[in-house]
Amino acid sequence: MKVFIKNMVCYRCVWAVGKVIKDLKLLGGKVELGVVVFKKPLTQKQLSLFGTRLKKLRLSILSDKKDIQVQEIKTLLIKAIDERKLGKRFSLSKYLSAFMENDYSHLSKSFSKSQGVTIEQYFILLRLEKVKEWLSYGELSLNEIAAELGYSSVQHLSGQFKKVVGISTSEFKKSFSAQRKFIDQVNVPETH
Repeated sequence: MKVFIKNMVCYRCVWAVGKVIKDLKLLGGKVELGVVVFKKPLTQKQLSLFGTRLKKLRLSILSDKKDIQVQEIKTLLIKAIDERKLGKRFSLSKYLSAFMENDYSHLSKSFSKSQGVTIEQYFILLRLEKVKEWLSYGELSLNEIAAELGYSSVQHLSGQFKKVVGISTSEFKKSFSAQRKFIDQVNVPETH
């Protein structure tokens, strides 16, 4: 039984949901970003209790197909960044279409309608949060970060960073603690 979970977009969430499953003594098979696959179907009582515990973590069970699709898109984008699948030849539309059952134009319209931003805009926000993370660690140069995240150049990354974040990458390095969000804090305005 698959249960899709809203806002489960970081590995701290995966750990927390795994703990809830263990505490409730549910037979969870696999816990991943955005989804739990149980070994056997949950009773209505178990599902309700699981949902109640998730709410305490500011997570929730998704049942609407469109909401599930949006969560799957977000999860795939996060995985692409975390697994360093980006490169100069990375195509957002090809990547999502390869994993999702619908064509990209349908996915894009559905995502935009639900989230109030395009998939591309959301992906930019995710990549910039990863830039902030890596800048705060200081382990990668800006050239390396640009290459890892599929930017065509350091100038492109720097320009986008300044435009979206409001400060330059060098200014951010000086005051990163106040600017950085954890990946599960990247939200778009809710429209429904």
